[in-house]
Amino acid sequence: MVEAVNRPFLEYTGKVQPKLGERGANGQLLYPYFPNPELVEAVNLAIYLERPLLLKGEPGCGKTLLASAVAYELGLKLEAWYVKSTSRGRDGLYNYDAVGRLRDAQLATSNRLTAEQILRIDDPTTYVRWGPLGRAFQQEQRTVVLIDEIDKADIVSGRSFIVMIQIFEILLKLSTGQL
Repeated sequence: MVEAVNRPFLEYTGKVQPKLGERGANGQLLYPYFPNPELVEAVNLAIYLERPLLLKGEPGCGKTLLASAVAYELGLKLEAWYVKSTSRGRDGLYNYDAVGRLRDAQLATSNRLTAEQILRIDDPTTYVRWGPLGRAFQQEQRTVVLIDEIDKADIVSGRSFIVMIQIFEILLKLSTGQL
């Protein structure tokens, strides 16, 4: 059964620009971005369909600036994941610090931790470091997620292909409620 979603439709126009010298939430300088009408239409289609928008282009053509511009105009938070050669699909969601937990457990057995610190060891969320996708999915409000430089992944080992497949598997599971 199809269920109607009653969300206000966000529309990107490309006409709302930051003021000279304005900085984003992360402290970085914001720059104006003037998209062509076809790109504005593609962005709005992705928003309406609630699907990712894959952009391909030469370095410096403005793919990263577009994500920032969309977030700025629509008043949304921007989460950026800059993929590296060592990145795994899971890194976008979270990392679990097992070494840190082991260290804390060893310190606890040698009576080097306070009672408060010992209680912290029993909470698994203490050792979870959320990635950009994980932080985005925890937000009440929609979030613009930029997965950038996926082409920088190690092509020789097929790492970029593996990371991309893992990302799409995560997105598919999230969209179908399996995650």
